[in-house]
Amino acid sequence: MTIPDITGSYSFFYGNDGGRNPLTSSLDVQQIGKDKIAIRFNCVSAGPAYNIATIDKTIIQLTGNQAVYKIGNCKFSIIFLPNGANVEYLSDGYDCGFGNNVGVSGNYLKINALKPKFLKRD
Repeated sequence: MTIPDITGSYSFFYGNDGGRNPLTSSLDVQQIGKDKIAIRFNCVSAGPAYNIATIDKTIIQLTGNQAVYKIGNCKFSIIFLPNGANVEYLSDGYDCGFGNNVGVSGNYLKINALKPKFLKRD
């Protein structure tokens, strides 16, 4: 399945019944040609700890509607759908160095198709 242009911002929120502490997550994507994308994740758990899972701007390979992020023991897939994206950890790829009880997996809804503004440090 090929998605025309996946550039935009994606988001999800799990409430108290979502299996975790209340959590908000965002995924920014910029398509760079037909086979590469820039991604950035910013996920924050609820207080009082406010643990975070962040991935600064990273360029990864896009094959059709799927991309795989891998660094060290951290590995997950991003499958892009017409109105969103599904992020799932692959095999034992949970060791991403994120805060306690926070990660990037989940079903994200595309909230806009604007090119994200990545920070200069990204």
